[in-house]
Amino acid sequence: MGCYKLDHIETFEPAIFLAVGKNPVDGQKKQKDYYAFGSIARTSKTNEDNHYRYGYQGQNTEEDQETGWNHFELREYDPIVGRWLSTDPYREFASPYIGMGNNPVNYTDPDGGRICTTCPDGEEYDVFRESQFIFNYSEENGVQFSALNFATGFDEGAAGFNIDLSVLSGNAYNKSGGTALSFGAEVSVLNGSIDFRAGSRALGIIAGGEGTVLSASANLDAGWFSGQRGYTGALVDANIGVYTAKGEYYGGLTLGGISFRTVVGGSVLSAHAGITGGAYYNQESGEFILEGFEHLGFGIGEKVGVKIVIPVRAYMEGKVGL
Repeated sequence: MGCYKLDHIETFEPAIFLAVGKNPVDGQKKQKDYYAFGSIARTSKTNEDNHYRYGYQGQNTEEDQETGWNHFELREYDPIVGRWLSTDPYREFASPYIGMGNNPVNYTDPDGGRICTTCPDGEEYDVFRESQFIFNYSEENGVQFSALNFATGFDEGAAGFNIDLSVLSGNAYNKSGGTALSFGAEVSVLNGSIDFRAGSRALGIIAGGEGTVLSASANLDAGWFSGQRGYTGALVDANIGVYTAKGEYYGGLTLGGISFRTVVGGSVLSAHAGITGGAYYNQESGEFILEGFEHLGFGIGEKVGVKIVIPVRAYMEGKVGL
């Protein structure tokens, strides 16, 4: 939820934010506690006829009493799922529906357009400016945490790049059900990634890399997915490893909006093994993905693979031409 102005702040807990608003009609106060993405954790007893219209992200938005959605200047936001209800006019992220860059503790979005990474001046914002610890839970993504996270980048015309750095971060999930097994966990001391694009979304060059220091991970995602983790299709992804340091690089081309990537990686002072193969649709990003990877190492290790990404939703919306 980043940095937004409140009338009064009493407590701050990881992923729970307290807002107290005063009704301008009779001065009666209404108190709400919010989870990080904006869904209501608790609310105080108050006269429901005297509705305090501001809520999640304070004076930047108005709360709809019937739907529970938040009215921002450019679009509507659903705090239950942490997603916008229409596409991002600035195309900041891979998915145009992601709320606050999937990092609502450090980022805010005043109008439904671009996210803000810094807070305005004023003591009322200090509690959010000084709080870098992230702890989020959602049914879709499980538990996610990070002691410190930094992200920056741009995506303008013929070029774009993104940089992301996390310290003491990790995640855990269990979405098994139906015809699919899906569970795993990961923790790392230091993790960083960079992505670069040159050319248009229909024709260009893509490259990037990721590195991790002191990490451990294990997961099993296997079967036919019909909504688990937002996937539809077949996937086998089984991995286990303990790493002192690892890194990987990808490079490729985008032709007609379809990206073709080759991945090469390595590790030192590590023990790991895994295999990935799948053909599935990612409901969040609106992309159909074909991928295959393998990695193996004891002491010194390697990783190789290929990935093809087809932007199905972007085609349907006319944002990328064949």
